[in-house]
Amino acid sequence: MVSEISIVLAEDNAALRGLLDAFLRVRHDLVVLGVCSDGLSAVELALDTHADVALLDDVMPRMGGVDAAKLIRACAPTTEPMLFTVAPDTVAAEAAEMGIRGLNKLDAW
Repeated sequence: MVSEISIVLAEDNAALRGLLDAFLRVRHDLVVLGVCSDGLSAVELALDTHADVALLDDVMPRMGGVDAAKLIRACAPTTEPMLFTVAPDTVAAEAAEMGIRGLNKLDAW
């Protein structure tokens, strides 16, 4: 029996947010608990839902993914932040220092 992985998704681009949400919901072992368009909302969702994973875009309004990941690590330690980006060099070093896994959006396609 495969256990489900609960996810909070944060992406400011509406089209990509919808695509990622739909893609994640196809998997029977993944449960999307919340979707939002900025980092601050992602932190709030992580706190409210206790999701296993927070999938965060690196550049978003109100708070970017790296800062959101830091807050999630501090305030919702059971939620594992994961960053994704089209420009991995801009966040790779900081994310690596925090031990946060990253995903390049372009590699995923």
